[in-house]
Amino acid sequence: MNRKNRLSKTPARKLRDLDDHLHLLRESLAKLVAGDDAYLKPLAAELRVLACKSSGTEGLLWRILDEIKMEDDVHVHLSCNLNRDHPLTVGLRFSFVPVVRAGEGDPRVPPRRYSLKGIIKECEALVVAGEGYTHESLIRSVAEQMGSAHEDDGVAPHLVELTRTILANQPMLIRVLSSDAELVLEVGERTLAQLERDEGFVRKRRVPVVTSTEPKNFRLPAYIDGFDFDCAPPTLPPEGTVILALITPTPTGGKTPTLMISASVLRAT
Repeated sequence: MNRKNRLSKTPARKLRDLDDHLHLLRESLAKLVAGDDAYLKPLAAELRVLACKSSGTEGLLWRILDEIKMEDDVHVHLSCNLNRDHPLTVGLRFSFVPVVRAGEGDPRVPPRRYSLKGIIKECEALVVAGEGYTHESLIRSVAEQMGSAHEDDGVAPHLVELTRTILANQPMLIRVLSSDAELVLEVGERTLAQLERDEGFVRKRRVPVVTSTEPKNFRLPAYIDGFDFDCAPPTLPPEGTVILALITPTPTGGKTPTLMISASVLRAT
């Protein structure tokens, strides 16, 4: 059916849709951090529905926020996109700087309130072989190539790099999308909570999410069990730049901030 022949949803129906998709995202995130990496697929698909533009239609969360005139700000440490003109970035093959909640990141990057929509659409989640990928493009790539939206026979090279890159005992791909999911849930839950309080919106009763493993105790193994992509693993170039991610405990024993250090390297031949 042509789009122009479709019947428009009422505002109340769109809010119920938002409630449903936030529930599915929350469930997928809980199962993912509990150890079942199959839930990366529905998690990426839900992020695509909520926060990405697809087939000319903006993400559901952004459409609703625009209609009800609510803010989408989050309090985070956020670094700028990679400066391609800096000498240390010459020949850079891989770079990743996480979006970290206020108080949990490097104090040299002061936390501020940023638009989550701006972060998703404009900020680079990673750089692979000199090419930057925003959070939105990464979410869409996962959802459309190896997620619930579509399971392709091949995947983009940057997804291969993320699949086999481990940071703090966790595959990088899971770290990036889990962080995005937490922030989308924060904004979405805040939106529905305000509508419950001010407009009398009634949310559905849900079956509690049950996992077999406590998320705080779960650690993915720091290795890759086989390599299931039809290409040879890349070799490091003889010279270039490496990004080191140092995880150090806080004095109070709380969550650990990530310190990113760039260094030029020369491999002996």
